[in-house]
Amino acid sequence: MTAYLTLFIWAFLASTIIPLGVEPLYVYQVYTSQNLWTNCFFASSGNTLGSITLIYMGIKGSPWLQKKFISGNDSKIKKITPYIKNYGYPILLLSWVPVIGDIMVVVFGLTQPKILPSILFLAIGKTARFITLGWWLVP
Repeated sequence: MTAYLTLFIWAFLASTIIPLGVEPLYVYQVYTSQNLWTNCFFASSGNTLGSITLIYMGIKGSPWLQKKFISGNDSKIKKITPYIKNYGYPILLLSWVPVIGDIMVVVFGLTQPKILPSILFLAIGKTARFITLGWWLVP
């Protein structure tokens, strides 16, 4: 159980503003335990909860973040914003993408989204990623 808790916490931290990669730990645990579904549950739950935290940061920090980043010169945010406006909730399926995924989730929070559709799309994207990553490790 300690390994699953570690995976959950690591996945949570990896999907917040801390630059960690959960993939090596996840692959190791799936490979050694040969249990894709339990590892996938803990990794995707932690990762999704971390992204929900980022959306919440975007929602609650909206005035400050908009002043600091959107009106500023942050080129990553300026590149991501049109995609968020064009694609809406389904863009959260790509929240797992390295480098831009976490930024995209915070910026998405700035749009004051409804939380349930946000959670749904985040969970689908994160879970699909972990299933795909671990599928070839389990015979």
